[in-house]
Amino acid sequence: MEIAIKKLVNEHFILWNEQDRSKRTLLIEALYADDVEFIDPFVAITGKDKINDFIDHLHKENPGFQFTTSNNPDQHHEVARLVWNFGPDDNKDLIKGEDVFVISKGLISKVYTFIDKMNSQG
Repeated sequence: MEIAIKKLVNEHFILWNEQDRSKRTLLIEALYADDVEFIDPFVAITGKDKINDFIDHLHKENPGFQFTTSNNPDQHHEVARLVWNFGPDDNKDLIKGEDVFVISKGLISKVYTFIDKMNSQG
């Protein structure tokens, strides 16, 4: 179970870095529960399509940015967390945060995002 949860969490970041919506849709279907919830300091959304829309918006607002992870996911029971960075190649840790995942029936059902650091690009 531990390996499966770590794989889900790692694939979540592959999904969030994917620019192509159709490829991302396939990943979303494989990783997320139908009623998946995503909550960060700015939005609270439910559902696969709305998350896909949000990722589209994130990529349009931040061209060239990618997520990188700072460590392996920590997990216990059906909960995992992972520290991440988000930024362009020349400033990969422009934004830092942490995601907490709730896994249910082998799929990600909830993602709680905490932003630890936000710097301006200028």
